[in-house]
Amino acid sequence: MAQPQLRRAAWDGQNNRPVVVDKATELLHLYIYDYCKKRNFAQAARVFSAEANVSTDHLPPVDVPTGFLADWWGVFWDVYHAKHKDAQASKEAGMHDEVL
Repeated sequence: MAQPQLRRAAWDGQNNRPVVVDKATELLHLYIYDYCKKRNFAQAARVFSAEANVSTDHLPPVDVPTGFLADWWGVFWDVYHAKHKDAQASKEAGMHDEVL
């Protein structure tokens, strides 16, 4: 009996979406706002925070000088090139692909 209650509670997010999805979306919005601020896209950051209801008084959980999204994208792009045997991939990404 406890299991269906737990499942039901997980779907109490906005628009009947799982709470996990709502939290992930909230974090994504915070990281987009953070990226805009750190790249000096001040107007875009203001507009985005207003439209997406981003709380601007919190720092993102991973706060790096270039912005987490920029760092994440750099790693993703490198691994993507390694998986496609592209010469642009770093040696480290190529080794990572060989291990997996």
